[in-house]
Amino acid sequence: MSERVTREVRRRKGAAMNAKSSGTKTKYCSVCGEPASDIICDRCKAKIQGEAVNKKQQVEREVKTDTSRK
Repeated sequence: MSERVTREVRRRKGAAMNAKSSGTKTKYCSVCGEPASDIICDRCKAKIQGEAVNKKQQVEREVKTDTSRK
């Protein structure tokens, strides 16, 4: 694991420990682990939606080229 990833993991664990000790219930993104107001943070949600759109376009292109060959 790279040093940058290790530092990020330590930072997130520290934030989680601070939230637990302060008694507040902090929610975290299920994808990246950053504090978020929902199950998935806005940044991850946008990234996932973008990937889905790209995949949909790729499938549509494949279908379009497959039907033209027949």
